[in-house]
Amino acid sequence: MAKGIFAHVVLAAAFAGAEPAVADPPPSTSNSAELDVGLDQLLEQLDSDRFSVREHATAQIEQLLRQPGTDQLLAAKFRRVQRETHVSFEVRARLKRWLRHLPVETVTPAVPEANLDELERVISHLDDDSYAIRIGAVKRLQWLLSNPKHAYPIVVRLKAFRNDPATPWHVVQRLEPVWRQARVAWLTSDPTTWDLAAVDDAQIDHWIDLLLKPELLPIEGSRWLSHEMAAEQLHDLLANDADVPRIKQRLEARLPSALGTAGESRLRKLIDLTRPAMVAEYWQERRHLGEQHLLVDVPCQGPGAYRPSHFDRIDDQWAHCVSGNTLNSDEDYPVHVAFAHPFQEDAFFHLINLPNPRRRMAYDDYVKLDETKRLADISRRTLDRYLHEKTKLDEDQLVLLDQLDDREVSRFAGQYFFLVDDEELPSSGRQRVGGRPSRFGMICAQLAQTGTREAIPGLLKAIEQQRFLPPEVMAEYRLPWLAALSIARRNPWESVDAWLAEILERRDLLIDGEEDGPELGATAAALLLRRRGKDPATYQLEAVSDYLFRQIHVEGYRYANTGAVQRVHRWWKTELARESSGNKGQHYLTSQRPTPQEPATTLR
Repeated sequence: MAKGIFAHVVLAAAFAGAEPAVADPPPSTSNSAELDVGLDQLLEQLDSDRFSVREHATAQIEQLLRQPGTDQLLAAKFRRVQRETHVSFEVRARLKRWLRHLPVETVTPAVPEANLDELERVISHLDDDSYAIRIGAVKRLQWLLSNPKHAYPIVVRLKAFRNDPATPWHVVQRLEPVWRQARVAWLTSDPTTWDLAAVDDAQIDHWIDLLLKPELLPIEGSRWLSHEMAAEQLHDLLANDADVPRIKQRLEARLPSALGTAGESRLRKLIDLTRPAMVAEYWQERRHLGEQHLLVDVPCQGPGAYRPSHFDRIDDQWAHCVSGNTLNSDEDYPVHVAFAHPFQEDAFFHLINLPNPRRRMAYDDYVKLDETKRLADISRRTLDRYLHEKTKLDEDQLVLLDQLDDREVSRFAGQYFFLVDDEELPSSGRQRVGGRPSRFGMICAQLAQTGTREAIPGLLKAIEQQRFLPPEVMAEYRLPWLAALSIARRNPWESVDAWLAEILERRDLLIDGEEDGPELGATAAALLLRRRGKDPATYQLEAVSDYLFRQIHVEGYRYANTGAVQRVHRWWKTELARESSGNKGQHYLTSQRPTPQEPATTLR
């Protein structure tokens, strides 16, 4: 690992020269600055030449992972290290494994503006002999692209790197994902920040001439054929919105002379690129399974379709459907957000407005990027629109939440509980999780199945402020509490133990009217005991079987008697006393975090 990556390389190197004692305590977690310094040293030791030093550092970091209150700091530190270029493959592998059990980065920290020398250096590392350095260069480039000011200069340099005859073809192919990401970042950034060189009509005509050449002659010093190079240059010129009318005029002027030639189709593709368009995406069970590309106000009837698909107008908010095979005719549909499929509860549509070549080209690259990331983007836009408009979600929209990203739904839910009021759903309709719950009840049912810790602050506050309708005959489960307990088991937050301890004496029934059913306090106590490696039965907690509890992987319990409540209470006081005295004992926070193999629960 190169010098300069960490702030304390010299100290770390000096420490690595001695045989470490396995009993040494990890850096203190009471002071974040001290922990940061100690963590730098341990990370440096992960790349030591000595096996004993590497193993000792690994053990110390894994001990830190088991201590409460370190999640966010460790996650941020590990991600910063991943973005450095000179980090060994072995260290990267360990960091990747540890990050699976740490909080996901929901907001990318601001990326400072890099100078051109750094951009050149990172791009030069893309073809390094070291696999680890190549990985580091890609990671750093992806991070730098988070700053829109870097997009255009990175694209310019990547383009030169890809077109350089000295760059091996296999390297060009390997860099396709980061090249697409760079183009998306560039094409979706503010065009006024681009430092584009002026292009005169003669240069445009030259590229059109090459585009129309019938022979496939290689350009000297390049791997590209003449028409491929011309097409790439003209595409890049069309990215500048101000130049589109001029380029379109010159393309159309050449069309009559190109009719019947091999270059006609290439010319028409570029002309079509200048026309306003849209895409209708079809998603099912969180997978993008199909799409239809349409020109605005141009009917398109596919093979086997009963009617043509035809949208006569679209902007960034609404699209008007004149006719379609699934969507209703003469109706407006939302754009850039998900909306429910009329007949399939496990599917949704997503319309995208592509009014100019820049956005059409951006979509062509964007759709090839990571599908999970694209689903998260769609989810955030959809849910933010619900929040902004204070939408009173109907049943179709509530069911749609099951098809969106879990973290985005959890983030949304914590805010939504305070924007509108809870309301009962119509009594007639399909049975949902927990019967026919209220609007908020359906959201809580979703959280109970796949919710994440992002929902917890708003959810607990909403419970405290009694924002939820009480259970009733057709929805007898206390779904807000079940959602909180399920997340506590599956995706625990930093203060989860304190919260569980706070409610362990409560005797509220989790199933309304079921006197022998599971209790809130006992179920919380059982979860707290298991997190500390204890058997709930030892403390006179009785398991209560229920189908819904099994589905969300929450063990329902009730206290066998009043004495059991006091017994658990005394045990917890002893635990706190031992921790405050400095003997924290064995915690099970790491082992209780979900593993990637654990399937998400889905109820429909």
